Amino acid sequence: MLEIAIMRRIGRLGLLLVCASVGACGSSGDTGEHAQSSSSALTRAFSRLERENASSWTLSSDTEVHTAEGFGLSVQRIEGHSQRLLVDGITARDATLAFFTRFRAQYRMREPASEFSLVREERDALGMTHVRLQQVERGVPVKGAEAIAHYDDGGALRVIDMSYLPRLAALDLSPALSPEQALAAAQADLTSITRSEPALDTRIERAPALVIHARDGVAPALAYHLVLRTDAPHRMDYLVDAHSGEIRARFDDIETVDGSGTGVNGDTKTLHISQSGNTYSLTDDTRAASIQTYTLKNATSGLPGTLETSTSTTRWDTADPGAGAAVDAHYFAGVVYDYYKSAHGRAGIDGQNGAIISSVHYSSGLVNAFWDGQQMAYGDGDGGETARALSAALDVVGHELTHGVTQNTSALTYQGQTGALNESMSDIMGSVIEHSVKPDPVNNWLIGEAISPSHKPFRDFIHPANGEQPAHMSKYVNTQQDNGGVHINSGIPNNAFFLMTAAAPTTCPR
Repeated sequence: MLEIAIMRRIGRLGLLLVCASVGACGSSGDTGEHAQSSSSALTRAFSRLERENASSWTLSSDTEVHTAEGFGLSVQRIEGHSQRLLVDGITARDATLAFFTRFRAQYRMREPASEFSLVREERDALGMTHVRLQQVERGVPVKGAEAIAHYDDGGALRVIDMSYLPRLAALDLSPALSPEQALAAAQADLTSITRSEPALDTRIERAPALVIHARDGVAPALAYHLVLRTDAPHRMDYLVDAHSGEIRARFDDIETVDGSGTGVNGDTKTLHISQSGNTYSLTDDTRAASIQTYTLKNATSGLPGTLETSTSTTRWDTADPGAGAAVDAHYFAGVVYDYYKSAHGRAGIDGQNGAIISSVHYSSGLVNAFWDGQQMAYGDGDGGETARALSAALDVVGHELTHGVTQNTSALTYQGQTGALNESMSDIMGSVIEHSVKPDPVNNWLIGEAISPSHKPFRDFIHPANGEQPAHMSKYVNTQQDNGGVHINSGIPNNAFFLMTAAAPTTCPR
């Protein structure tokens, strides 16, 4: 009865008939003639949609994965303004599933109610309701396939973003390998690719779990998803075929920002610390989330290291190289937490006020900082030749902590275009956080300039080319390096953010 009631309310929405690829509404052998008929159906659907709702609707559609067998991970967005759908206690989950059920033929779905599981449903401060659904096949999640629907404060559907993998009914979901065998295959692979590095202590961060995985040019298959960590550091994300043991995909999920430097800028900062007997530590428990700062003492293993302590309330981390790095990391972590809490109502990195952990003095002469999936870590730089200790820059600290926020929200894969968006989001939030503390319409469009003796930034929003980055998709760099160019191509959305925020060009730069 609930579904019928929802269907009646959706009835006049008039779904846009979507064909996400040439083969989306027919066989993989469809011709240009079919494409033309699909285009005509699309035009008619838009006309009906706009007529019945008296509003404009837009569609964007793509296919990221398509194979000769007709498999495809279709990616699409519809955007407009429907009638009110969230009425009489109907949840956004129910309304979205009913929407898919009515138009399942166009989406190539069988039974949406059993093909999607609820990830979360939430109402924001503006009164909008957002629901995130994960595609599953017989209970097994389809990696990268999900639907996100957004409803306005009046209960009307405004946007559906979706990636969906059809035609999975015949897929064999009985693994030939055990989780232990999949783990062994990943461990062997990690050993082979880190052979040139010192012996590494490998740990299991994410135990093997079954997923359905699709990749370019290869039919979907059952796979084990797992994550291995080392002290190098590496955070290797693996997909191991559950039948053959083949490594279907892997990437290093350590999220970094490049930089250089030693020491701090010489300013005095107020710190919240803890006391145990005659010893003080950089542990801030004045906020709902505990902020803790550690030192690696130039090691590269044993994260987070040793809690930074002192016998004085005013004397911390005084030894070179990188003197004062712990002070900056500790203070700026609090600034970033406070910004997210006050500006966005967010309770820390994980949204649950989990501990915020930083480690300074990572390695020797390291011109880098990173988020490793659990905490931040900062190098001391190269002695001041090009930059100081990376934790001395608020935008860098904001960048790294934002990687944790991204991991706990959208979970953007740190690879290719999604990885570039991941990097850009960290740059953007680092810049915004810095600007919230010290407004500067010039320098706050730069990342890391505060730790460079020459004031040379790592990245430049206004002129990405200064950091050897493209500013437009026409200059997108296709590369196998840098996880598919995540630090290179982030210049594109960085520049877009600048243009949207501070400029009003009549034409886009090429």
